[in-house]
Amino acid sequence: MGPLVRCRFGPTMLALFPIVLTLGLAGCGGRPVPVVLVSIDTLRPDHLGCYGYARPTSPNLDAFRKDAILFTNAFAHAPSTLASHAAILTSLIPPHHGGSIANDFTVSGDVVTLAEAMREAGYSTASFNGGVQLDASYGLDQGFDIYVSAKSRDSGAESLVDETDRFGHEVEQARTWIETQRGRAFFLFLHTYEVHHPYTPEERDLLERSIRAHEAADVEAMAEMLREDVRIAMPPLPFWFNDKQTFVPGLGPGLRDPGEWRLVEIRANRMPALATYLRPWDESEFRPFKIDVMRVEDGLVAEITSFDAQLFPLFGLPETPPPR
Repeated sequence: MGPLVRCRFGPTMLALFPIVLTLGLAGCGGRPVPVVLVSIDTLRPDHLGCYGYARPTSPNLDAFRKDAILFTNAFAHAPSTLASHAAILTSLIPPHHGGSIANDFTVSGDVVTLAEAMREAGYSTASFNGGVQLDASYGLDQGFDIYVSAKSRDSGAESLVDETDRFGHEVEQARTWIETQRGRAFFLFLHTYEVHHPYTPEERDLLERSIRAHEAADVEAMAEMLREDVRIAMPPLPFWFNDKQTFVPGLGPGLRDPGEWRLVEIRANRMPALATYLRPWDESEFRPFKIDVMRVEDGLVAEITSFDAQLFPLFGLPETPPPR
């Protein structure tokens, strides 16, 4: 296989942020190479590290960008998934390709899609996508040998919360298909709504972000993970917080003043939880401090119940945090 050219489509205030991960119709000696097109629906480039965002939101994309081409300008042809993807896959503007979610128009069967051109050139073609506006009934399946959508056209954004809506599920499907294509050139189109409304990150991701924010004493990052009506209780203490507005102002001193933090992910009554260790500034060792049990709703923390360090033995937690 010849060398691959990896590309990026850059900052845009539009509905799509497609990424061409590997691109090249011919390698050394004219031999075809695989082509993979990935679309992350509604992803904002100004929140990616490779475009200058300060927080570590995209470490894998940032690492990939190091030996890739980074485009600084790209423009979608419409603020909707169907019309924009039809433009990507046909090189035509919406009035010419016909696809419109507002008018419930399908992509014209007369246009030639990228998948059709690739198949004509001898490529195997497959797509694993989020569906809805990319459902095959809208005509974007033209030219694909395999076209699998996670949701039908009748599904709404509120339904994009299942495990099969996760990008990892589509990637696993693609890997299985790629294994059947050994020695063959292929075109693979992947699409995900995972960052689309409603934003529902997995609990594990939320816990990892909480750990990073807590250990860095990043109050703003921690506040972003809380619902406006978050409830915080600390039994047996007889007080609590009933909203984000009253809780967040005290976070800064509470995080920065005591010392250095180390957090460990655990489960409590089948709920996500964090065991917190503290190393006071005038001491050399971490010691158990508290356990926070969280209830997550719609991708945000809805409730935190904090328990003191006496519960550490019940969870089999050591006196000092595990080494990293």
